[in-house]
Amino acid sequence: MVDGVNIAGVSVRSLRSSFAVVPQAPFLFEGSIRKNLGPLQENRDFEIWNVLEKCHIKEEVEAAGGLDVQLKGSGTAFSVGQKQLLCLARALLKSCKGRIMCKWN
Repeated sequence: MVDGVNIAGVSVRSLRSSFAVVPQAPFLFEGSIRKNLGPLQENRDFEIWNVLEKCHIKEEVEAAGGLDVQLKGSGTAFSVGQKQLLCLARALLKSCKGRIMCKWN
């Protein structure tokens, strides 16, 4: 049950589109930062930059070359903490009700 809805009959695809996850071990895909933050590219630049600023990663993205810079090797130019902030930005930009943050000690 999630929000009073029995999810047993809900497709995995539908469930995945309803939640955003920020994993402890963040992963970035090869491609632009823009595509990593929103593969469907539904957000306007000002929305993306606003969220990046709120996540305290805007300056690093600007220094790397902006939203259209191509990430190679799962974003090795960014530290693990910076990748987590980018994943947090991705989650905040996603239009969904639920967000799951994983913190392991």
